[in-house]
Amino acid sequence: RRYADVMVHRLLQATIDGEEAVEDFYFREDEIGDICIKCNEKKEASKKAQDRSDVVFLAIYLRKNPMRRLMAYVVSVGETAFTVFIPKLGISKVVYLQEHEEWIRPEAFVTDQGDRRITLHRQESELFIEETWNTVTIRMLTKVRVGCYCKDKPPIDVKVRFEGPWNRSGEQQTSGGDESTDAATTDAATTDA
Repeated sequence: RRYADVMVHRLLQATIDGEEAVEDFYFREDEIGDICIKCNEKKEASKKAQDRSDVVFLAIYLRKNPMRRLMAYVVSVGETAFTVFIPKLGISKVVYLQEHEEWIRPEAFVTDQGDRRITLHRQESELFIEETWNTVTIRMLTKVRVGCYCKDKPPIDVKVRFEGPWNRSGEQQTSGGDESTDAATTDAATTDA
């Protein structure tokens, strides 16, 4: 980064000094372009390394301290997965529905307006006996409840599991009837007990 700053300062100084200083500049225009490309590549690689380091650190932390019952917002919906943003951790992760086959049956569909949605039907399972909701429809900005864990297989990463719809208390649904999970996402995620 400092080299890029030095190059910019030298170019600015040559420009201030006049046309002759620009013509006598010790790098040709194509060389300056190559230097700029190389500097940008290094900066991008550094950012990626920092981001990956943050993910690895979080995954190692989650290996010893898994987090459950976290609020997340759905930010994109696919046919077999959806992406959530978890404000408490500041991360976005994909929730893969094939990892939930033992207790969720998904039905993907597209609305008349072209919006993709997935209806999740909870199936009876000994693993998730405490859950009381039956269906939830996943669409953009739906609030959901997720758990964050360290991925079991390499490469080390954060794994997110869907736990159910979010309600105002952040706990599992315990009441009967249809309930919207949030006033801002009315009918985005309804539960049936």
